[in-house]
Amino acid sequence: MSKKLNYKVVCPSLDTVLLVKRLTLSEEKSFYHSVKDRIKNSDTPINIESYMEYLLAELVIGAEDILSGFKGEDREEAVRAIYGSLVQLYPMFQLEMVCD
Repeated sequence: MSKKLNYKVVCPSLDTVLLVKRLTLSEEKSFYHSVKDRIKNSDTPINIESYMEYLLAELVIGAEDILSGFKGEDREEAVRAIYGSLVQLYPMFQLEMVCD
C-alpha cells in the first residue's frame, strides 16, 4: 500500500479542491520552527497577506496556478479563502499561533 503524498482539501468559497503537501510530524515541527524564526528575525513587521502567500506557496501544490486567475481584491479574497482552508488542516500555522 503506497502512502499518499498530498491531502485533498476543499475550499468551498472557491469551489475547488486543493492539493496540500502532507507533512510528517517531524516535517510539521521543522516547518513551524522555520516559520516562527522567519517572523521573529524579520527586520520589518509581518504583513498578514505576505504571510498567507508564503504559506500557500510552501504548502499548496499549484497555488500560483490557482491564484493566477485572480487580480486585485479578488486575489486577496482567494488567498484568504485558501489560507482559511489550509489552517483548518494545519491549525498551528495560523499567524496568531506562530506569533504566540
